[in-house]
Amino acid sequence: MTVPFEVIVICKDQRGLQRGISPDDRIGIHLTQTMAEEFPRTCRSPLRRRVAMAVVMAGAVLVCGCGEPPDDSPARQTGERLVGTWLRDYEEQGFRIRRVLVLQPDGHFREAVNIIESGASVAQPAHAGDWLFDGTNLKRRYTRMNGQQPSAPTVPFATFELRFESPNEFVGVDNVHRREVRYRRVAEGTEP
Repeated sequence: MTVPFEVIVICKDQRGLQRGISPDDRIGIHLTQTMAEEFPRTCRSPLRRRVAMAVVMAGAVLVCGCGEPPDDSPARQTGERLVGTWLRDYEEQGFRIRRVLVLQPDGHFREAVNIIESGASVAQPAHAGDWLFDGTNLKRRYTRMNGQQPSAPTVPFATFELRFESPNEFVGVDNVHRREVRYRRVAEGTEP
């Protein structure tokens, strides 16, 4: 059976921002004028109409039900906890490296890096992009690398499985490169 109408499904994205225009934060289904006119002619029997509407509703629930964790879920709470300024200070191959990562509530991030050798700064790259917490991993997609857009087809990503050591410190496990990174919360405006 073909139902000649349009259904617009509206739900929230990962950051709680609505895609669409519905004031309902779960699901909004809007029947267009076409549906209002065509639906009675297409599905004349009451049983057919009920079945068709049930299919439409089930589809809408499946589309929106798999997206965002509820407002009070542990994943959402952890994501909110991550918002702020974090410092990673470490040594690698004879260099001291300080990374300041700012995770903004709108899903964007900034990262400033200071690479120090023999007490002098040798490089200060700055990066930016988008971040999200999926319930297990902190994921960052870099849209600016040292002030420039990464060249296609390369789109740099960083994914770390998180665990909090304390309210102000987390450990990220990079399962691809088999390493752990430690970040601690610092005051807003901290420089690398």
